[in-house]
Amino acid sequence: MSVPPLNAVGRIVTAASAEARLGSARAWLGPRAEEGALVVAASRGAADDFLLDLSAGGRGVFGLHRRTLPQLAAELSIHRLAESGRAPVAGLGLEALAARAIAAALTADELSYLSPVAEAPGMERALAR
Repeated sequence: MSVPPLNAVGRIVTAASAEARLGSARAWLGPRAEEGALVVAASRGAADDFLLDLSAGGRGVFGLHRRTLPQLAAELSIHRLAESGRAPVAGLGLEALAARAIAAALTADELSYLSPVAEAPGMERALAR
């Protein structure tokens, strides 16, 4: 296992064993749990499981926040987007945007390859994905 110091705030741990990585994270975060920290995990469930395990010894985890990497990126970029007059879009908004793009491309006769399926049910959802 390799544990180079990152800075005074955290460290990067690389190991083939998940238990070694989680053990290192527990050892580092345990004494700092009351100070507050941000746990970045592959999924929200993984972060929840990690914090549940950390709290099993009766430790409080009230100051600990959890995010996935995409959630953290979105949170960090939201102010920059707002300053430039932009906003993130997801879900139905993204499907609506896809529908407008399809309609505009059909009107301009710019869909040669996809024109046979452009108006098929579910095309907006497929494009949004």
